Amino acid sequence: MVLERKLATTPKAMKEVFGGMPRSRIALETGMHSPWVSRLLSEMGHEVIVAHARNVRLIGESCAAVARGR
Repeated sequence: MVLERKLATTPKAMKEVFGGMPRSRIALETGMHSPWVSRLLSEMGHEVIVAHARNVRLIGESCAAVARGR
């Protein structure tokens, strides 16, 4: 995991945080804003995974294990 952050759920805030970031895999919790947020992040070139909150933690742990070579 590179970044875990809370931010305003507005297009402006999303663009400020993720617009200048290199192409990344981003995991979002399923919720009211996840459809438009995932579309916006995808348009910025990111790979987006939308999952239930419990699964987001598991995805992060799995990616960390892969990065460590496990």
